[in-house]
Amino acid sequence: MSQLGYTWYPQDWWTSETFKRLKRFPMVRYAIRELFDLMYKEGKPVLMNREYLIDDFNINLSDEEYKKLIEFIVVDSDGKWWMDSIRKRLTKSEAARENGKLGGRPKIVEKIDDKKDTELNQKPSEKTQQENLKNPPLEIEREIESKKEKEINTIDFASLLSFISKSTGRNFKTINETVKKKFKARLREGYSKDDIRSAVKNAVKNDYHIENKFQYLTPEFFSRAETIDKYSGISVHGKEKPDKSQKQVALGPWAV
Repeated sequence: MSQLGYTWYPQDWWTSETFKRLKRFPMVRYAIRELFDLMYKEGKPVLMNREYLIDDFNINLSDEEYKKLIEFIVVDSDGKWWMDSIRKRLTKSEAARENGKLGGRPKIVEKIDDKKDTELNQKPSEKTQQENLKNPPLEIEREIESKKEKEINTIDFASLLSFISKSTGRNFKTINETVKKKFKARLREGYSKDDIRSAVKNAVKNDYHIENKFQYLTPEFFSRAETIDKYSGISVHGKEKPDKSQKQVALGPWAV
């Protein structure tokens, strides 16, 4: 796989669960950051061990620090190191890039065989019916892609803005065009509207954001892939029971 770049947001790193768990281990945090860059550069599991950390990065960890580092590492059967979060990001990025390439499917070269004479003698109506049935899977695929693109281009940003404002207790006025494009990009990469909605719902339960009065929880914050990866599908304080005494506010596809 060719190399893929990645966006780094320091604020996400400083507020991440990994950073919090490693407050007492600054050298482990440093090692993880170096491994992030190396794994993104290689795009696959990397050959690494305690000695290589010293040789390649001049990182000499104590026994306790090395044990803590291994908690965040997946060691493959061949001994190579990997991180699930990076695997997920690279898989989505590669899929999005492949889907975006121009050219589409290769042209099919029709075979000329003994049936050519039969085809020439067919009635126009018979030939048309066969042409229409030649490649139904491709037509279905095109229809699915068309519906997906239509859904992306019809995002109800007013409802999304209202949902984020109500969830954070803030009063955002608008979602600018740059942020709208980022939300659309996330959907093309394979994230769903439910993923974004879950990220909003879980982020507002995070102790750090509660203490900081949700100042970082902006529409742009939720348009980042890193934010969706971090907060979607995560129950920060356990599953909450719905309040049946309150009527649900209708927010279109972003309704909670």
